[in-house]
Amino acid sequence: MNTTGTRADRFIEVGRITGAYGIRGWVKVKPYAARHLSGRALLAAKRWQLIKERPLRPAQHSARAVDAWTGSRVTVLNAKPRHDALIAQFAECAERETALTLKGGRVFVRRADFLELPKDEYYWTDLIGLQVINTAGEILGIVRNLLDHGAHAVLCVEPHASNAASAGQNRELLIPFVNAYILEVDLGHHQMIVDWRSDWDG
Repeated sequence: MNTTGTRADRFIEVGRITGAYGIRGWVKVKPYAARHLSGRALLAAKRWQLIKERPLRPAQHSARAVDAWTGSRVTVLNAKPRHDALIAQFAECAERETALTLKGGRVFVRRADFLELPKDEYYWTDLIGLQVINTAGEILGIVRNLLDHGAHAVLCVEPHASNAASAGQNRELLIPFVNAYILEVDLGHHQMIVDWRSDWDG
């Protein structure tokens, strides 16, 4: 399996704040999926983007701080694993009452801040949206999602219109993400080459 190029820099949603931790403004964060390294991205980045889906109901004295942070970046002073989650401390948050107002906040990290992975390892977010082409030059479709099956991931490929029409249905292709089937991943050209046929079942 080979790879070339990189995707454009962008913000990726990697977790959610689940509550306050301690009395000094720390927060608890649940990474979305440890297997595709959301936790590592949170630990590596020194700036996070926090987005609140709707205003919470904080105490009156902390409402100004919450308004300022909604949709804004925070500086991470410290972040470390704790059980199946993370705890983090922000420069902008020094009190438990303020940390409580951030519960439910979505956490985004710049893709450029993710740790570099060893060869033949990929962040799932980089694979979603790639065009999938087989060794015969046939466009099979687009990667829309990945499933974690323990030993390996599985690509969920939305079939190309021509394949769906010929098959008479819009059946999703499930392709194991292993070297036997994934021959090349080219992030620069936004595609991957696979040893797979459109009429194979996953």
